[in-house]
Amino acid sequence: MQIFIGAIGRLKKSDELNLCNKFETRIKNAGAQLGFTQFQHLDFDEDKSPQTQIRKTQEAKKLLNAVPKGALIVALDENGKQFTSQDFSKKIASYRDDGYPAIAFLLGGPDGHGQDVLNQADLKLSLSKMTWPHQMARALLFEQIYRAITIMSGHPYHRQ
Repeated sequence: MQIFIGAIGRLKKSDELNLCNKFETRIKNAGAQLGFTQFQHLDFDEDKSPQTQIRKTQEAKKLLNAVPKGALIVALDENGKQFTSQDFSKKIASYRDDGYPAIAFLLGGPDGHGQDVLNQADLKLSLSKMTWPHQMARALLFEQIYRAITIMSGHPYHRQ
């Protein structure tokens, strides 16, 4: 199964980028033995339109065009479902076990997702009831994917 992360907004040199890179390496190393054979992370420039709806629509097109064929789509959304780390791990494992070729996590721009992404999402996921800057939300997502993989493997990274 491929894990794909598509995000609006570029991560420049920063602590958040360093964290994402650190967890990307860990995801690739730990995930391979559990059937997560590929990991891809793409980020896209924010649309420059002054109108919010046009901007969100254009950003949604960028994200959806990048989603791997046959992927299950998870849209990060402030009104989405929240999971414990253990339940998130079970959810990802069930997608893998159900034979999906890929899972695509999509992060919208500062104004959120365009309606096309929300309509096509198989799951809307909220990382917290709190609002996070997009750079930090991305780093949190990377960490939670890694944590989910370690839970699946029985690695002691996650403690209860």
